[in-house]
Amino acid sequence: MNKLILSLMLVMICISFVSAEQDSLGTFEKDNSITLIQICGTCTYNNITSIVYPNGTHVSIDEEMVKRGMEYTYGWNDTGSIGTYLVNGVGDLDGTDNAWAYEFEVTLNSIDEGNNTFIWIILALAVLLLLLGFWKEDPTILLLGSFILTLMGLYFLLYGISGIKNMATTYSISIILLMVGAYISLRSSYELIITDNN
Repeated sequence: MNKLILSLMLVMICISFVSAEQDSLGTFEKDNSITLIQICGTCTYNNITSIVYPNGTHVSIDEEMVKRGMEYTYGWNDTGSIGTYLVNGVGDLDGTDNAWAYEFEVTLNSIDEGNNTFIWIILALAVLLLLLGFWKEDPTILLLGSFILTLMGLYFLLYGISGIKNMATTYSISIILLMVGAYISLRSSYELIITDNN
């Protein structure tokens, strides 16, 4: 029984190594050149067959990647559109043509997605200030919270939201933050003006 379990575990490990493939190349800044990479230990060639742009445009490439040991590379500099690109290719894994694909993300800037804690703290501060302003019915606190919320909406609109790859979702959230922040800001300013005039 132990030999059967050990054999099954060994087969699972081997399958994971054989079928291991790259899902994402990462995030890159708009209008910068990037190096597309494919790793294959038993291939004699790897070709980029096509690239699909974020807007769905499908561009045929059909060019050979440069081989260096087990690593194949291809320089790509057409990153003018923001969003997710899909790279398609083919290599002769163990002598048999094997299709592969992965994606990469292009943003206005390549901010490290794991290092945005500060941004979320500021957003939480804005929400807390708004809640405090509503609870105390203080337009000054509401105005401060709405300014921070508006700035966060602008930031998300320009730089995206970490972890969200769909630009339509990012734009929707940004617009909602901007609209809510602007509305509360205008309403609070109006209440401050009315209060000062009385």
